[in-house]
Formats: sequence, structure tokens, C-alpha cells
Amino acid sequence: RDVAEYTGSPESFGGRIKTLHPRIAGGLLADWTSEKDRAEAKKLDIEPLQIVVNNLYAFENKPEVEMIDVGGPTMIRAAAKNFASIAVITDPADYDYLMTLLDDNDGEIPLAVRKELALKVFEKTSLYDSSIAKWFGSKMLHVSCFMLQDLRYGENPHQKATLYQFGTQYAEHFKQIQGKELS
Repeated sequence: RDVAEYTGSPESFGGRIKTLHPRIAGGLLADWTSEKDRAEAKKLDIEPLQIVVNNLYAFENKPEVEMIDVGGPTMIRAAAKNFASIAVITDPADYDYLMTLLDDNDGEIPLAVRKELALKVFEKTSLYDSSIAKWFGSKMLHVSCFMLQDLRYGENPHQKATLYQFGTQYAEHFKQIQGKELS
């Protein structure tokens, strides 16, 4: 269904307001295992939402005020907070995997997968907010990095070490030609 049809409210302000509505937020944040929440949702005509698929505005590709997504991060953070009941997909690379999971699990996405997807949301929104803050001229150092692999050892053999990738810069273009595993 179209969001405007579900909420009973048309898109407004040039499309900037679509999803910021109690029927959407309630469907994302209600505790559907709670009789009290289910009764309140029924009274307010709010339906449970089980899967949220959302791609944020591509702010990094076109940094300007109109590309600062408000409703998208709100929705995906709410869904991620309620991962016990909702799966939230923010990465198109996950679509096929999740469709297979749904087919193989009678329309359900396992809790462990929902938790992994929630983690991706908070990683994604952290990077998103950092890029916006930087654009506004933030003097803070916002460091976001992802673990690529554990290394054999650190500066000395008795120390642990890990290789990280910073932001959206990928290390895939590095190729080890020979020798032992990195340390």
C-alpha cells in the first residue's frame, strides 16, 4: 500500500513528510507481545509492521540540505530498536538473501538475523550523521571503521591486532602477493 493511503495523510511539503506519522511509528515501536500495546494499537487502528525496507537519501553523493533524510533514519532506527519483532533492511545487497530466508522460514526472519540487520542500521545511521555533521563544518573527528580481519599479531608477537577499514573507503583493492598472513 502507498504510505499516504495507510496513514490517511497525503505527502506534504514537497514530499518531505511521508512517514512521520503515528500509524507508522506505532507499527514500528509497539510491543506486539504486550496485550496492552496490542489493545492500544487496535484502538488507534495501527497495524504491526514486520519488515521495513528503506534506503536513505544519498547525502554523500549530493550534500545539500534537501538531501538530509529525516523520516528514513527515524523509521529504520525505530525498526532496529524493535528488532525482536521487526526486520529492517537498509542494504540492497541483502535483498536476495532475505527473500531466500523468508521462503525457507515460512515468511519469518530469524531473530539472530533481525539483530544483525539492526546492527547494520546503527552503523549506517552513524556514518550518515557523521557525513552530515562534517558537511555542516563539525570540528569533531568522526571515526567510523569496520573490522576487516584479525591479524596474526600486533607490534609484537604477544599482542593482538586487527585490520580496519575507515568510512566507506574499501580495502578490496589491496592484494597480498606473497608471504605470511598479515601481522
